[in-house]
Amino acid sequence: MGTFWRKFPQAYFAWIHRYLPRRRHPHTLPLAKFKAQFFARPEHQWIKDDPHVFRLIDYWWDVFPTALRAQLPPNLILALVSGQLACTVAASQATQVVLLFPDLLKIWHTAAPERGLAGLGHELAHLILKHSERKISPWAAQLEADQLVVVMGWGAALQEVIADYAPPWQAQIRLAKIAAALPNTMAAQNFHQREAQGQAAARAVTPPF
Repeated sequence: MGTFWRKFPQAYFAWIHRYLPRRRHPHTLPLAKFKAQFFARPEHQWIKDDPHVFRLIDYWWDVFPTALRAQLPPNLILALVSGQLACTVAASQATQVVLLFPDLLKIWHTAAPERGLAGLGHELAHLILKHSERKISPWAAQLEADQLVVVMGWGAALQEVIADYAPPWQAQIRLAKIAAALPNTMAAQNFHQREAQGQAAARAVTPPF
């Protein structure tokens, strides 16, 4: 099991490169058009009303790998509700709602908002990995989503979120598996950086934190 989790990021990165480009969803849009449609949704007015959050989410999509964005539902909604951190709700196959709770919004307004972005990445990982459509235990789904966040390049930030919010027995296992995967994600991180550089050809993309 340990060997599997250490090799998972590299294997998934290879899958992204070799498989996803040939299976691009028909709804995949150029980044600029995707962002325009995303921010134009009335459900996302709360994002535009908060300049800091808007900059964070805009940056998030700038650096989000295109191959993974192609796997998201065409109607992705980020809804601000009461609760803790975030969770995902499957409204339909074409529409998925990620519920964002005040705790996550508070993290976005701290000096380390990347922890909040890692939390968002974890929820999007559940969508990309189609956990609502597969026969998979909630625990296994959590571990899979953690590993995909590592591939996205936000593993270290996710560790901080898990350490602060997950039950101790879960945190110990999840943190160990992420730590084992982190040294083997250089290829994925390079891919992540190349995606950001390519998408930012017309303008500089720098973290808003």
